[in-house]
Amino acid sequence: MKRLLVAFIAAIICCLAGCATSFNSIRNEETGRMELIAGSESELLSAAYEAITRKFPAANVNQITGYETGFSWFHQPLLDRTNLKFLLKEQIGLTNDGLEVSGYSYSIVTYGTQGFVEARYVQPLATEFNNVLAERGIQKIFVEKIVYKKEAGSNKIPGSGRKLKTGTGFFISSVGHLITNHHVIADANEVSISLMNGQSFAAKVIQSDPINDVALLKAETTASPLKMTSTINIIKGDEVFTLGYPLVGLQGQEQKATFGRINALSGVKGDIRFFQIDVPIQPGNSGGPLFDKNGYVVGIITATLHQKNTLRATGALPQNVNYAVKSDYIMPLINLSVDEKPIIGTNVESMPLNKLVKEVEKSVVLVIVK
Repeated sequence: MKRLLVAFIAAIICCLAGCATSFNSIRNEETGRMELIAGSESELLSAAYEAITRKFPAANVNQITGYETGFSWFHQPLLDRTNLKFLLKEQIGLTNDGLEVSGYSYSIVTYGTQGFVEARYVQPLATEFNNVLAERGIQKIFVEKIVYKKEAGSNKIPGSGRKLKTGTGFFISSVGHLITNHHVIADANEVSISLMNGQSFAAKVIQSDPINDVALLKAETTASPLKMTSTINIIKGDEVFTLGYPLVGLQGQEQKATFGRINALSGVKGDIRFFQIDVPIQPGNSGGPLFDKNGYVVGIITATLHQKNTLRATGALPQNVNYAVKSDYIMPLINLSVDEKPIIGTNVESMPLNKLVKEVEKSVVLVIVK
């Protein structure tokens, strides 16, 4: 009885004198499992902003940058005022099959003099945010535990956590030489590859070119090398496609094909080493081949325009702006380190796209880095 009286008095004091609450999205109360939200930071900030403005249409919502990422605003219907924050944090979780995946969690933090804030504001906002995620097709990833919480200004996973990241690569010789991005294998302790048939092989880094973000690996296996070609005849509007392994923890390990066009013959700030493309890519596509309509490699998938920085710089979110290093900047690394020279494509006979994908898919591999 005394405990109930103390709790009741505390609640009254909280309502009259001010109270803080904090809600975190990691634990799903319905399933009891832990969950992360897939998607980019800018996508989730956009979804959060819509949810906030739906629930608080008159609020002056300010974006938070720096150590914390999210939004702040206040609600003051009469004399009582509640300050609210929506904070987004990048996380890495461990799935039940032992694979590390990245995603985001969020917190809703409040402080003010209004009572029953959890039921009046926090839970309805969380529900509305989930509604926006569903409307936009942004999925959630269920994980068994959180193995790393990224701190502001940190780009490395602490040594106590298990390290694992994935990318894509492709064979350029019959004796197991393959190409991927430098940033995929940078600081790697172990590298392995997985073929479409499920076979796995250890891979060794032979040479790496961080300036052009290209790396040459070698696995002890025979392979079907892809044909490469110069980009001298590529023009804007040409059809291109890629094969790769995006977001394997969420989308699975089946190889994915995506299609688009050459948008520009240069990259950020006119960098001539790159193509700008609208082929959809996700984390994990890095290092994959960019094919022309004949199935020849004309580039290597490298990056997407940084949405957060673009939003801050211009106030607008970029729409599917991606980049590939041209094959001309891959050739020197191959010619320097591989005795078997790359096959240069010359046949211009076209092939139906579905048959072309079938023809080249066996030469594209999942790269796993620890």
